[in-house]
Amino acid sequence: MEELGRIGDDDSVRALMSVIENQGEDWKIQIRAVKLLAEIRSPKAVDIFMRILQDPFFTYDCPALKWNAALALGNFKGHSKVADVLIDALNDKTLYVREAAIQSLREIGSRKAVPYLISALNDKSFAIRINAIMALGKIGDESAIPFVKRVLYNDADPHIRDEAAKALRRLNGN
Repeated sequence: MEELGRIGDDDSVRALMSVIENQGEDWKIQIRAVKLLAEIRSPKAVDIFMRILQDPFFTYDCPALKWNAALALGNFKGHSKVADVLIDALNDKTLYVREAAIQSLREIGSRKAVPYLISALNDKSFAIRINAIMALGKIGDESAIPFVKRVLYNDADPHIRDEAAKALRRLNGN
């Protein structure tokens, strides 16, 4: 399988996708196939990554597989449906799947995610809040400024306040 990742041609991509689609395959091997496809960055893999996140029967709701698929989607900035699938993943029951979705939204820089990231600033989880503030800073949508300021002045965690200050500088063009 590693060799398929090194080759990275269309046949290799198809072979790695078939490993993921094989319901009888060990989940650890499926995750390795997801990681290799993410490294190859073939647009042909986008649909299978989205399917992993959206179809609980396809993955048996395996959080590790979903986490890796969410991270992989961060490599596909130009694909039209990626942001929508990642936004939907913000409602996943597993914290680290939600965190990975936010990280990928940050990577693709989707402005349509801004309202959802603003909502995530109120999450109980440190990981969700800090990743949301970092994503808002990188995306650069000025509509987030008042919300980032609120975090800067009111969040109890000094690390999150520090990230809010950095995000605010980015949002203000500094």
